[in-house]
Amino acid sequence: MEFFLAALLASSVSTSSPDAVTRASQSCALISEVLDPSKLNTASYPLSTAKFARYLREQRIAPSLPLKCVETYKDTSPASAVGQATQGVLGHQSIIITILLPRARETHVKVDYWAMPPSGSDSQLVVRLSDDHYSLTHRCTRISCISAPLPSPGPSTGAAPTLATLAELLIVAHGRLAVRQYHILGYNCMWMTDMLFYTLALRHAEHWLTGSQTPEAPIKQYLRSKTGAFDTAVACLAPDEATQWWVALAGKAVRAVEVAVTHGCGEGRYMMHDTEVFSWVGELNGRLEKAGRCGA
Repeated sequence: MEFFLAALLASSVSTSSPDAVTRASQSCALISEVLDPSKLNTASYPLSTAKFARYLREQRIAPSLPLKCVETYKDTSPASAVGQATQGVLGHQSIIITILLPRARETHVKVDYWAMPPSGSDSQLVVRLSDDHYSLTHRCTRISCISAPLPSPGPSTGAAPTLATLAELLIVAHGRLAVRQYHILGYNCMWMTDMLFYTLALRHAEHWLTGSQTPEAPIKQYLRSKTGAFDTAVACLAPDEATQWWVALAGKAVRAVEVAVTHGCGEGRYMMHDTEVFSWVGELNGRLEKAGRCGA
């Protein structure tokens, strides 16, 4: 989702205190216990996704840490101008990725894309990490979720994504920002959240089908290639069919105009949702193959 009132998103840029920065690595077992000592231990958070991904590339354990769950959330706090203006239908969106650690522990990575870099960061696309899921989502409502157990022994039902997969995906996302500036009616938090979620969903569809989906019907249809990413995102976001209809109509109309107007703009051109998701999957595959981590 990447339209309507996104101009208001800038007003919801988060803040960061020195104390929060100090606690960041301590509240995340991935950094404090699992990964080898690195700049992640001393980095200030929120941290640029590009820096986060580069640090992860140095970690040999990354390909063996599976992503257990991928979720999208929207901000529902009373202070959210977008939520107020749309009666809670829209709001700032973010994505939460749950990583399974040794000894059945979990940690969570939150990815946000802001109109302006949040306090304490030099990037609009940033990550926060915590073992406490609630601390990352306490003012938010979940929009969608894909979750699956680790593959059982026997014939493969589709490789599970790993922390190495996430690192390369964030590099893909960062590369897109180099040729596409934040735009209130296109390249905003809703667009970024959809690209990250549906790229992981599509590339590992068989794996996610072994687990659970929320809401089940629209996401399962997407994983089975029976519907597109945009229609699925609308079905997950909008509470009823009437709202789904006008959100889908307006969103597709805006995007169609953007695609037509930017047709000759090279890498900076707009694409329809599914075309862009396929593009992200293709680039992600290429990066993983080049890195020698095809199974990641």
